[in-house]
Amino acid sequence: MAYRQETALPLSATRSRRLRRVVGRLVLGVTALAFALAVALVAYGTLVVEPAIAPVAATAPARVRAVLAARQGDYLSLRNMGTWLPRATIAVEDRRFYAHGAVDPLAAARALLYDVRAGRAEQGGGTIDEQLAERLLPSKAVDPVTHVLRVLLMASRLDRLYGKAGVLTLYLNDIYYGSGAYGAGAAAHTFFGVPPGQLTPAQASFLAGLPNLPSVFGDHPASASARARWQVVLGSMAHAGQLTPDQARQITRAGPPPLRGL
Repeated sequence: MAYRQETALPLSATRSRRLRRVVGRLVLGVTALAFALAVALVAYGTLVVEPAIAPVAATAPARVRAVLAARQGDYLSLRNMGTWLPRATIAVEDRRFYAHGAVDPLAAARALLYDVRAGRAEQGGGTIDEQLAERLLPSKAVDPVTHVLRVLLMASRLDRLYGKAGVLTLYLNDIYYGSGAYGAGAAAHTFFGVPPGQLTPAQASFLAGLPNLPSVFGDHPASASARARWQVVLGSMAHAGQLTPDQARQITRAGPPPLRGL
């Protein structure tokens, strides 16, 4: 009887097959770990985090009104904010505000990664929904994962409860502009002596830039830093189509709008 002789595989081919098996097992292991982590995060968020934030979200308008009342401020409807301040705010803070949900997944992932690396909660909210959520949540020391989950779940709940118009209304009434001005009504009066509905594009774009760093821009509105921030907002408005490039250039050439006694 004749026997067929086995041909040994080259050493490089054997190593390649072993490497593929190892890589395949690693991929399966990482996938399983990621799935388990996702399940754990969802369970933790649903069972622990969300019940704690639900009452805060449900009473958000009352909370914002109470804060304004304590500072002798008025709660304004979105209609009374006028045209230009909401547009300028969206352009510089969250250009896709009406196109996405409460959360930008990529930005949220970056914030979580940054916080985990830093070992503490350092990254603020990205979307307008997230920024509002962060302002409304009670301040307390939590680990980075819990911090991000609180913000994301709160933002989603606010978006579901109040919709985009409601979230924007709460945001503009709650945000701090510097120089002691909380809310758009107080800011328009403090910096320009007019109600928000009468703001010009130049004035609205100036105000929209202040909440980014109110202690820098809002407390020192005549500074070079505040002027540079105003120009950033004008560029964002042109990029978002709220102003034409020519309009943005004309406003820039005219210089920052005159401030009211500041």
